[in-house]
Amino acid sequence: MEVNLIEFTNDWVAAEYEMGGLIHRCWIPRSLVNTARKGAARIPEAVIHAGLEYSDVDLVEALGPELPAISTKHLQDRLRRAGLWTREDYTKGSKIITGIVQKLRGADVATVVDAAVTGGK
Repeated sequence: MEVNLIEFTNDWVAAEYEMGGLIHRCWIPRSLVNTARKGAARIPEAVIHAGLEYSDVDLVEALGPELPAISTKHLQDRLRRAGLWTREDYTKGSKIITGIVQKLRGADVATVVDAAVTGGK
């Protein structure tokens, strides 16, 4: 599977890829990657599917599958493409969220940030 290796730690590599038209990231063991360079790589699909989720935010779970006029999967994909993957990203990225939400309309920024940070609880 074609992926983009975006981050290396001591034991893990963050891989970014598209599946079903949505962007995804996961952590995979560094021992399963035969390069130490960021960028395009081929990784077996089974390794990718066995990886650990990169993001600590799941808007679909927090907000439900649909907001007025937009699916939360689509909203989450747009936010991830803009670089928002973690709770910290969401708390620092209100301008990015505002721009995307205004384009998509139907969700307010406070709702999105609250759901990302609290998990909808």
